[in-house]
Amino acid sequence: MLSFRISVAAILTFMCLLVSSTAFANPKRQPQPTISPDVYAVYSAVLPHLWPWTQLDARNLVLLDETSPFPVCLPRSATVGSGVNSAIAQYRQANRQIWTLEPKLHISRSYTLIGSRELEPIRHQVIGAWDLFFERHADSGGWIQFSAVGFSSDKKTAAVYAAYQCGRGCQGGGLYLLRRNNGQWQVSGSLPPCGDTQSHLQTTGF
Repeated sequence: MLSFRISVAAILTFMCLLVSSTAFANPKRQPQPTISPDVYAVYSAVLPHLWPWTQLDARNLVLLDETSPFPVCLPRSATVGSGVNSAIAQYRQANRQIWTLEPKLHISRSYTLIGSRELEPIRHQVIGAWDLFFERHADSGGWIQFSAVGFSSDKKTAAVYAAYQCGRGCQGGGLYLLRRNNGQWQVSGSLPPCGDTQSHLQTTGF
């Protein structure tokens, strides 16, 4: 009888360990909080300032459907207001996770959201990858990726990083600062990428 009790206890212990290990091996994915309309409004305001739009006059934009936590480096000589500092602090907080975007932009040109897997041949420098990309996405000017958006505590200032790839060796990006005027987000300044030779903060209205 004693040996039977020990066997039952051993089996129950094994089952508990099995369930526990399975739970840790397959953690449940937490649902992403809803992205606010202001985030999409900020993206929509920044897009007309990017190279594929301004220089290439691309009519069918391509955007990566997930955000990237691009680093932000404030130049030592930069003098910014509390709104910018607050927005950048929240930017760093928001970019601790990757956000999945939905087709909720309001712009005057068509656009397509694509997944990162489609870009793997380009990132691995596969021969002909860019040619294939432009066959699929004609008149796109390449692809664009955004960071998550940081807002100041008073919700009047926003900070977002935008980057673009427009071909082999053709790329750019930077941090864009926006102000809300009469309910509309407008680009008021920009910061170059970290490590850029430009050391000044280009802003107006701050």
